Amino acid sequence: MIEAGAIGNDTPILVRREYGYSPQLSLNIVSKLQDPRVGTQNFEVSDIVLGEPDAKLFKRSGNSKLIDLRKSVNLPPPNDEPPN
Repeated sequence: MIEAGAIGNDTPILVRREYGYSPQLSLNIVSKLQDPRVGTQNFEVSDIVLGEPDAKLFKRSGNSKLIDLRKSVNLPPPNDEPPN
C-alpha cells in the first residue's frame, strides 16, 4: 500500500501482487499485478510439456551463421588516428 500523500495521492493506493511458483520448473507460472496507476497485468504459463524439445526447433537454415559470443572475437586493431 502506498500511504496517502506519499506520491501526491489524496487516498491510500492499494497495490496487489500475486505469484504462483513451480519448484519443478524453477519459475513463476502465474504472476498477477493489480495497481490502479497502471491497471491489471496477468501473466500465466500454460501448455507446458516436460521433456526434451524437438530438435527441429533448433536447426539453423542453410544461409544462417552461428556466432558464439562466449568466445573471444578477433577484431581488427583500433585505428589510433583522431577523427576529422
